[in-house]
Amino acid sequence: MNNDKNIINKHNHIILYTDGSCNTQFKTGAWAAIIFINDQKNTLQGIEHDTTHQRMELRSVIESLKWLTLHHADRRDVHLYTDSQYIVDLPSRRTKLVNQHFATSKSIPIRNADLVEEFYRVVDSFQLQIKKVKAHQKKSNNQYDGNREVDQLCRKATRNALAD
Repeated sequence: MNNDKNIINKHNHIILYTDGSCNTQFKTGAWAAIIFINDQKNTLQGIEHDTTHQRMELRSVIESLKWLTLHHADRRDVHLYTDSQYIVDLPSRRTKLVNQHFATSKSIPIRNADLVEEFYRVVDSFQLQIKKVKAHQKKSNNQYDGNREVDQLCRKATRNALAD
C-alpha cells in the first residue's frame, strides 16, 4: 500500500484505473475500477452476461463516475488511466456521434450506442483527463501498477462468473 500512497499524495485530483474483459465464447464479462481519493483506495467491480469487451470497458468508466457522483459529489477533477483505445477515442468522436444520432452514415445504430450515450452524459459532470497506458505492463518495484491490478480483478471475476 505504500506505493499506492506515493501516487495519491502527489496529486490533488482523483485517480481512476478502469478495465473490462469478456469471455467471447460465453459472452460473460466483468469490469473493474480502482479509485484513489486522498489516502483512500476504493475498488469497484461487476459482472454482466450477454456482453462484449467494449461494453465492459465502457461500463467500468460509467460505473466509476456514477459512484463518484454519489459518494464524492464535490470532487470533479479525475485522471482516468485506461488501456482501451476505444475509451480514449470517445471524446474526440463525440460531436460526430451526437450529430449522427449515434448511428452510422447508413442510419444503423452504432454498437454500444446505449452505453456511449450514457458515457457522454456521465462524463459531462467531470473534469476528466483520459490517459492511455500500455496494457498490463509490469512496472518497476517502486511504481504502483493500477492497470495490471484492475485487469486481474476483471479476469478473476469473469472466471468466477463462468464457474458458477
